[in-house]
Amino acid sequence: DPHLFTPIKIRECIFKNRIGIPPMVLYEAKEGLPQDIHFVQYGRYALDGYGFITQEATSIEPIGRISPGDCGIWSDDFIPIYKKRTDFVHQQDCKIGIQIGHAGRKASAAIPSVVVRKASLLPDEGGWEVVGPTNDKYLPEWSNTRALTTDEVKEYVKKFAECAIRALKCGYDFIEIHGAHGYLLHEFLSPLTNKRTDEYGGSLENRMKFLKEV
Repeated sequence: DPHLFTPIKIRECIFKNRIGIPPMVLYEAKEGLPQDIHFVQYGRYALDGYGFITQEATSIEPIGRISPGDCGIWSDDFIPIYKKRTDFVHQQDCKIGIQIGHAGRKASAAIPSVVVRKASLLPDEGGWEVVGPTNDKYLPEWSNTRALTTDEVKEYVKKFAECAIRALKCGYDFIEIHGAHGYLLHEFLSPLTNKRTDEYGGSLENRMKFLKEV
């Protein structure tokens, strides 16, 4: 058989083949909760024979969502819903992981399938406060960014950990940390967006500190 279709073991996880689905946001969640379309989509992937599926970007808190249509995992109330999904996927001999993250200053965006625009959502449109390493805006038309305090950064490390533990309770086989696309963890890495003067800014080692702690 072609190598692509052979099993592979990574730590204690055995994938039946080497073909997987990357995280792709559906923008169909309501208040962070996945909907029936999510179950159908991920169920179909499992039935199609993929070795693994990675769930779309899932936020560690409400203001960390890219848009109002993003999924979340900040509450134990989410566990039964996600557990139903992971159980079905496992029944098809497929593994499923989850990508957890925080959109940082790029959060509060409009849902792309509804409207494409450069400005973030206003409060009366369902938008919310955005946060980042410093108070620089993502775009001139975007909401003002509130710089996180040192203590808040440390709290975010705990939030990532709590959501990772919650993901295991949901039945996910692996966890992917979203550290790209200009979102919160990525914003701390770049000197263009991280101009902090505390232990999380300045040198490369300091800019990496948040991600390494997570």
